[in-house]
Amino acid sequence: MPPNILIVNTGFKEAVAHVRDELPDAHVDVIVEPAYAPLHGEGATVHVVDAIGDLSALREVVLGLMRERRIDRIVAPSERSMLPGGYLRSVLGFPGIGFDLANRFSNKAVMKRTLSARKVQVADFRPVASLSDVAAAAEEIGWPVVLKPAFGAGAMHTFCLGSHRELRELAESPSAAKLAAATCLLMVEKYIDMDGEYHCNGIVQKGEVTFASVSRYREPVLRMMTGKSGVSLSLPDSHPDVAPILDLHRRAVTALGLDDGVTHLEIFKTATGFLVGEIACRPGGGHIPVHVLLQSGVDLVRAFFASELGQPVAEIPGRSPRETVVVSAHLPERSGRVTRVSAAEELTGIDGVLSASVSARVGDHIGSYVHSTTATGEVHFEVDSADQADDKLGEIMSRYVLEVE
Repeated sequence: MPPNILIVNTGFKEAVAHVRDELPDAHVDVIVEPAYAPLHGEGATVHVVDAIGDLSALREVVLGLMRERRIDRIVAPSERSMLPGGYLRSVLGFPGIGFDLANRFSNKAVMKRTLSARKVQVADFRPVASLSDVAAAAEEIGWPVVLKPAFGAGAMHTFCLGSHRELRELAESPSAAKLAAATCLLMVEKYIDMDGEYHCNGIVQKGEVTFASVSRYREPVLRMMTGKSGVSLSLPDSHPDVAPILDLHRRAVTALGLDDGVTHLEIFKTATGFLVGEIACRPGGGHIPVHVLLQSGVDLVRAFFASELGQPVAEIPGRSPRETVVVSAHLPERSGRVTRVSAAEELTGIDGVLSASVSARVGDHIGSYVHSTTATGEVHFEVDSADQADDKLGEIMSRYVLEVE
């Protein structure tokens, strides 16, 4: 009998296709918010709820489906669907990542309390209930601080604050509206004066890390929010930063209790060592899955869906197929209506470029809101050493055309 799979999702566009790659004959239902319904019509039955975070409404829809047919697995591929997916699994008795585990990997207040209690290094932090509590927390920690919601992704609604004056200016600005209306705790964290920011992407099976890959951001993510493209450079196993980062990743996975899944860990390097920024039990966003695939031959997205569906994860290569440095970059955006944009083929024709995709089309309107994965596409290339990356990136960007009005 064909399996029945339920996807709880927001904006993960290829979720249905990935489920069908693993289970071609599956019947697929998708629960989404109205804005995302058009992304999921082909190959699935779509059910709409006003808010994916309304757990009571979500449960009623799923119970209704269960009265019609058996559901075998629940898949939750997006950051905002992780906790609702965990809730449904726990309350309705489905296998996979339950509510408590999903909460530890998505609720930064719980995540960092758990990590800190288990001696995994994180920046000093204070969860607060409202904007009016931020000043006292910042005084206790010491300025400057980073302010953000406990739930979120892509550095959205994240602010660096250096003083009471900057906090007052934020509180009086339109940017504070999402923070003031947040239905979760806010996080006040010590701003880290870091030497570099890294990401470690892994696969966990039966409680053991069976794969992990380390890369360095060209510059810390919060600096990339100024409009510069997000860039990652792969690190060879021999790099001195790799071993301590792999150890930190292993300890974070153990502390939070993940048995099976895919991880994306953000790491800060300071003068005194490495700190966990945050960790998710899903593939990283933006260019990261393709970056890891090109560097290591490991498909994190496929591994994630296999794990969610209870299927065997594909065999992991024993070593990296590349000795070069793989560099991945977001293609930049500018606000306005797109009147001209390069095709991906124009970039893949450049020497050293491994892969490119351009999502922007003539006539598209690009808004002014920026987060860490904001881009009109992405490009991936290889160089012999990291010190060649900037020159090659400059060449590629000089040939990328984006005109707006």
